[in-house]
Amino acid sequence: MYIRLLQYITIQNYILKKNTRSPTASSMPPQPRGGASSRLQQNPAAVIMSHGRSGAMLLLEFLRQDPEMWTFFEPLQSIRQMPPHLLKVHAGRCRDNAFPDAAMSPACPLRDSTVLLALASCETESLQTTWYQENDLTAGTEQWIPHPNPHLPGLEYRSTREHPNLASLFSKDLIRQRRACLERPRRAIKTIRLNGYLETLLNVTIDGRFNPPLVIQVLREPTAVFASRKQFKEPRLFGMPRMSGSRRKDEASIRRWAKYLCAASIRDTNAGKARGRLFERVWFYELLSKPREVLSNVYRHYGRRPPVQVLDYVDRWLERNLKMPAVENTTWQYLFGTSPRNAKYVINRWKRALAQWEIDAVTAGCAKGKKWARTGWTTRAPLFSADEIGVQTMASVGAAWRPKRPK
Repeated sequence: MYIRLLQYITIQNYILKKNTRSPTASSMPPQPRGGASSRLQQNPAAVIMSHGRSGAMLLLEFLRQDPEMWTFFEPLQSIRQMPPHLLKVHAGRCRDNAFPDAAMSPACPLRDSTVLLALASCETESLQTTWYQENDLTAGTEQWIPHPNPHLPGLEYRSTREHPNLASLFSKDLIRQRRACLERPRRAIKTIRLNGYLETLLNVTIDGRFNPPLVIQVLREPTAVFASRKQFKEPRLFGMPRMSGSRRKDEASIRRWAKYLCAASIRDTNAGKARGRLFERVWFYELLSKPREVLSNVYRHYGRRPPVQVLDYVDRWLERNLKMPAVENTTWQYLFGTSPRNAKYVINRWKRALAQWEIDAVTAGCAKGKKWARTGWTTRAPLFSADEIGVQTMASVGAAWRPKRPK
């Protein structure tokens, strides 16, 4: 009898220890989505957020030199950017306006945040199905597809007459992208289409149990952003105010433009600082003049130094910069690419490109944007939980999160 009792106690102790050592499913951390390996949790995906013409593409170019880094350029462009023939092609309500605001803010931030976070976990299905919904299912005959030159990031607009298999091209590219993402431990995604909504992105991360990303906010002086966008023939694609030729009206338009741009930046900075971790802020002039220090701060979040391949590329880029003349350059590679350039000339270009009244209008608008970021940027609901998202359509959710336009 005593032996049986001892055996029973021994078995019960073994079961108790086994249950204590093995966590239950509810206590385990959320697993990576899309069947990705556990190393996705060990290396947070970098989400580079910036206003257009602020230097984020250059930072992404530096990170692309890392042999263990998978990068994706503007995933929201294919589902948001308006087609060139605005009046001839039907577009959904989540697309950008014909003349987007300075921050190019999203009409459906919850949808866009979910697509971005899923892609950061190597899950390309969300982007693919959203692209089909925005293009193929609306009988669109012209669509954004990956650039045919793999060395050039981004998308290009093509019609079905030129490429009859646009859907197949886009789908095949995403399948290749998913495989490449799973083969690399680190990932970086760049976007200019979530400005002002970093708090929303972080809320979706929590409610959706996504892997927390490393957010890198790239900033540039608002006057320099305005001067850089002004030089394009199609400024509406980059979020520029409509100029009438009347100085009084144009001053008001520029003030409204700067008010929204600066308010979006302030809101994202405050959200990142409140987070307390996995947040890095980079200024444009630092990226051009001290890229090694910037990259060291970024890789600090991975617990390592920048790879040799990245530093060698940066050194060659800096060496070529010293040889570049301080002159204006309007070539495609200079306007859209990351070719070497005279850093000092680029940083101070806005002082020569803008009139004094334009500089004053941007400054005045940003002064109002600081207050508007705290009091004027309101939503109908402060936070959607996972249950609330499940019972509402994405259209109604997107409408509820859209901010009031500046007056």
